[in-house]
Amino acid sequence: MIPLWPNLVSRGDGILYVTSAKYEHEGVYTCKVSSVTGSISASAYLTVNGPPGEPGGVHARGARDNQNFQNDLELWWQKGRRRGFDVTHYVIEYRSFHDKEDQWTVLTDDLREADTYLESYPDWRGHWIKGQLSPGTQYNFRVTSCNSQIGCSPPSSGPYKYYKMDSAPPIVSPDNVGGGGGATGLLQMTWDPLPKSKWGGDQISYILYFRKYEEKYSENQWEVVNTKKPYHYTVVGEINYYLPYEVKVQVKNEKGAVQIQQSRLFILQRYINYWDGGDTLCLDTFEKEAQSKNVYGDVTEGMLVGMLPGGDYCVNIQVYNVAGLGPKTDNYYLGMNDAPPSQYPEYVVVMSHGEESVQLLWDGVRNDFGEEPILGYKAWWWEVAEDIRSAQQTDFGKMLTGVIHGVERDRIYRLRMMAYSNGGDGAKSPELFFTLGGLVRYDRQTTDIMNSSPPTLDVTSPLNLLLALTISLWMHTLRH
Repeated sequence: MIPLWPNLVSRGDGILYVTSAKYEHEGVYTCKVSSVTGSISASAYLTVNGPPGEPGGVHARGARDNQNFQNDLELWWQKGRRRGFDVTHYVIEYRSFHDKEDQWTVLTDDLREADTYLESYPDWRGHWIKGQLSPGTQYNFRVTSCNSQIGCSPPSSGPYKYYKMDSAPPIVSPDNVGGGGGATGLLQMTWDPLPKSKWGGDQISYILYFRKYEEKYSENQWEVVNTKKPYHYTVVGEINYYLPYEVKVQVKNEKGAVQIQQSRLFILQRYINYWDGGDTLCLDTFEKEAQSKNVYGDVTEGMLVGMLPGGDYCVNIQVYNVAGLGPKTDNYYLGMNDAPPSQYPEYVVVMSHGEESVQLLWDGVRNDFGEEPILGYKAWWWEVAEDIRSAQQTDFGKMLTGVIHGVERDRIYRLRMMAYSNGGDGAKSPELFFTLGGLVRYDRQTTDIMNSSPPTLDVTSPLNLLLALTISLWMHTLRH
């Protein structure tokens, strides 16, 4: 075979072979024969068949600058190039302003070509999107052409323009409304935060309704709490232990509220009996020395504190209600890991990072004898007026720097850093205070900020980030 050009070869038999044909090989090919007496040539057009070409001109019909759409919009596009096979259907995807760059959601994956034809504009295709988009959210769209036998084109290419829907009450409720698992007599109610793409406006809050579950209660006997956080807890009193509670959560924005999501939760009690069995057999020999831990709530797990690292423990469980303790389960072996890190990260630095984020740097810790290997570092952070039980956790893995997202402007937060391992969370660093601008000194008695934010580096700049990491490494060297 005689190679003539990449993908083009001839066997000397008067036939030109195109291997692994691509669309760029399509075009006019001319064969010319020359001799001392003259030349002759013949030409032919080569068509490369395949999936349809990508659509173009994707836009919302009638869109103007700063225009919002109400509940619906009409999406238009032009067909891509025909590659020997007709388009049979289209795929339409959308991405909201709050989604990641590569986070596209399929709106429809089987939109028939015949259903998109526009009689007055035969070169265009269109589709009405009705009731499938969240109010108050900005979207962009892309379209893919498909043939059911040969395959699909690449999605229509950007740049993608955003189209904003008018604000309106939220159309979905929070998921996983529930709770339980709190301390004795503590009614703890939780739900999943509503994603920003579902808010329907710029701000939302939650209206929580709860009461003891009794059918004789009327609608006006709910206790009502307004909150911006996806949880609430309250002490119910000793006479209300082990009773079922009914919970409802409503979401509202500046335009109104969504219908209520309802659930029930119960305050139950279980006893976990545990003792050091001395081996893995878990015989009853040492059970008389067992300690007990009460676990409250309709839960399937509990935490035992104060176990010795590397110990061989045995456990069984009993359920408790107003009639007393139920039967014990079988005995189960519970082998303990080695100890968690006894040291905490030092020289913690907090710097401004973005519109809702801060950058953290810290000095790493080393394992002591008898401790599990360190798996990574995490930050506990929460608003200064809140309890540590409301802390959010951000895991940074083994990096000695990381970014905390979701920091709000004009708020002060507490911060504690720790290393963690299979032995559990390690010692927590002393409490620090920070704002969106970085570390601050905070007077807990007067609630005054004692100084403004320290000078910060723009850590989005590679040079400044390298400088910040160099400072952290220098502090680590001084310490060790």
